[in-house]
Amino acid sequence: MRPPSRVFLVGLLAVLPLLALRVSAHAWCVGGAPPALDEDNDGLNDIQERFFGTDPNNADTDGNGVLDGDEDNDHDGIPNKDEPTIFSLEGFVDPFAVRSRNVALVIEGTNLFPNFVGSINRINFVQTRQLVWSSARRRLNKRVRLYLRMPWTRAQKLVGKLAVETAVGQTNLLSFERMNCPGGAPQVMAAAIVNMKTRLKGVTYHLSYVAIGGCNLIDREGKRARTRVRLADHDVLLRVPYGGIQMLPTRIMIPARGTAKPDPIYPYSDNINVGDPIAIVTDDGPSNTVTVEPPIADLRIPADDLTEDHDQDGLTSDVELQIGTDPLAYDTDHDKLSDGQEIERGTDPLDPDTNGDGLLDGDE
Repeated sequence: MRPPSRVFLVGLLAVLPLLALRVSAHAWCVGGAPPALDEDNDGLNDIQERFFGTDPNNADTDGNGVLDGDEDNDHDGIPNKDEPTIFSLEGFVDPFAVRSRNVALVIEGTNLFPNFVGSINRINFVQTRQLVWSSARRRLNKRVRLYLRMPWTRAQKLVGKLAVETAVGQTNLLSFERMNCPGGAPQVMAAAIVNMKTRLKGVTYHLSYVAIGGCNLIDREGKRARTRVRLADHDVLLRVPYGGIQMLPTRIMIPARGTAKPDPIYPYSDNINVGDPIAIVTDDGPSNTVTVEPPIADLRIPADDLTEDHDQDGLTSDVELQIGTDPLAYDTDHDKLSDGQEIERGTDPLDPDTNGDGLLDGDE
């Protein structure tokens, strides 16, 4: 088990250092996070390099010919890059939970359930010496996420530093600050490019997203979450099952590079670049507009994690990579059908109007 002595703030899937809001007793999330770039291209971003004590500017810190990400610092047979690591800690009032247990605690990272099936994780708040347990059998839990719900009376006491103990050892620690998300119109604090890399069957895939952080970013629509991402010349409507990687009340992720085929029925370019204006629109109105910041994170998706359906569209991420759809986008071509529904129905998940009749596939 690795020593739990290295403490640092991380934020929003290690991707978005949110600006601090006023203290309140209703919601909190991490602020002031450092960047998580992998400048030396060794398979570890800066957050992981700090934890393992390696040099973020030297791909082979000890000079033994092995990349830092491929080293095994704790000699447990698992490379550093595949060890469980926490990238974010968020807490918020969950609009999809019963009122008696409506505070959500969301921890995201990699390899959080190393054995996955039947694996139980021990989550330890070291400052208050409180334990929270979580099982991979719960629907919203994944290798990359622990999703816990609890009453406010308990959540109030969960302050300070946090670690996750898995079957292969303890993660890094992180801390969080209480934050304020008053009701009403959405409030965007920041948006930035996030780069993700993964390898499948000998092919390396480079993915790029825009992470948008703030308050009140989604509306509830039955069991789905809904919002609009407002770009310079059009809105992108997102309607997804609640709990997927793409949307939380405090964070939206949208592909920075659209992969759908051009079609007259959807003539817009969904490519988003640094400096572009971006906002969120809900039933309560539009948010403030911010500009997209330069890349702040390089994240690696371990191959074992690709067997999950991260966006809950009915297709596992490895299948999506192979057919060309986006593994973190529920509806890649914005035609009102999920990527999985399109495969089932025989329509093209990359073409919003498969038969060219002028109607979106979801409106047929």
